[in-house]
Amino acid sequence: MGDRKMETAGAALMGAAGAAGIYSLGPKNTKTNRIQERRKKQNKKITESKAKIDKAKLNFAKEDLKRLQKIKNSDLSKSNIKVKNELIKKQQDIIKKGTSNTLKDIAKKIGLKTIPGVGAFIAAFSSSPAGKGSDFKPGEKKKAFDGKLRKK
Repeated sequence: MGDRKMETAGAALMGAAGAAGIYSLGPKNTKTNRIQERRKKQNKKITESKAKIDKAKLNFAKEDLKRLQKIKNSDLSKSNIKVKNELIKKQQDIIKKGTSNTLKDIAKKIGLKTIPGVGAFIAAFSSSPAGKGSDFKPGEKKKAFDGKLRKK
């Protein structure tokens, strides 16, 4: 009979340990668990959006770099050549590191008070037509036809 008592005592202890284990897990729908789940979802969304933003920055930097490199140095003054070179370095830093110096720091480095942004610089010095649909070229004669300008 001693063995039988030991078996029942062991089973009771195992049952109590199992119940304690289940109780320690607790219900899944407590306020703290809901808050933790919400934070996990928010962090996941934030990391996904940061990845998308970084990818977009990288694509824009590559595009701006190509556009800056198309601008000929012969069309620029000495100070504008310096600005162009620094803007190219900035875009290369963005591509390599993901970050770059601010425009204010770049202006200090080359001895200017201010420096234009990449888009403004490209718009000022790149040689592109006024619009994609424009069929006129500079120096071409135009004549009015039914209220619209037409090429000769």
